[in-house]
Amino acid sequence: MAELQTQKFYQEIRQLIEQNRRRAYKVVNAAMLHTYWNIGRMIVEEEQEGAAKAVYGKNLIPSLSKQLTKDFGKGFNTTNLKYMRQFYLSFPNSHAVRDELTWTHYRLLLKVQNHRARSFYTDARLVLSTTGPAGSAYTDARLVFVKQKPSVRQYT
Repeated sequence: MAELQTQKFYQEIRQLIEQNRRRAYKVVNAAMLHTYWNIGRMIVEEEQEGAAKAVYGKNLIPSLSKQLTKDFGKGFNTTNLKYMRQFYLSFPNSHAVRDELTWTHYRLLLKVQNHRARSFYTDARLVLSTTGPAGSAYTDARLVFVKQKPSVRQYT
């Protein structure tokens, strides 16, 4: 009987730890997405200098990458900064950024050029994220797309 109570006690503590780890992960993920979206916005605004279109040849992203990498370490290479820029341009409304998706999901979604298809894949990934574990956003959405092809042709 003592072993049964000890096991129950252990399971309660284990559940508490797992629950709060998930909560912490969600908060950190949301903060990271918000930060990356804002970095993208700031890059676009700096490149455009108030103009309707960006002024190219400024070497902004490489020099920013060099300094951020020096100050903060990995994660701020030129490729990732370009993704952040594209993240802002693809999702210009910060309220459209969904905390349920990770940066990895968004990086995959940025490869989808068609806005309507990207919206479909985003929605499909959100559905799949609430139904259990899944792989990449693109793969998950592709599975849904293939299974429901006739009803989603309007997205392509």
